[in-house]
Amino acid sequence: MTRLTLSANSAFLEQILEFAKNLAKEQNEKLEVQQDRFAKRYEDDIEAYKKGELKTRAFSEFQKEMEKW
Repeated sequence: MTRLTLSANSAFLEQILEFAKNLAKEQNEKLEVQQDRFAKRYEDDIEAYKKGELKTRAFSEFQKEMEKW
């Protein structure tokens, strides 16, 4: 089995993935898809931040907390 890594915008990659799934199904081939497990989380965080749903704090607050350790 050969591995392929693609980097492009999300919409384009979704189209490629849909095409590949359909082609694999038509040709009775196995297709294994592994997506970056962190990418989806980051995208979700970005959207939540834009909507004002993600709690953030200043880096200086984080530094003060880490100094305690």
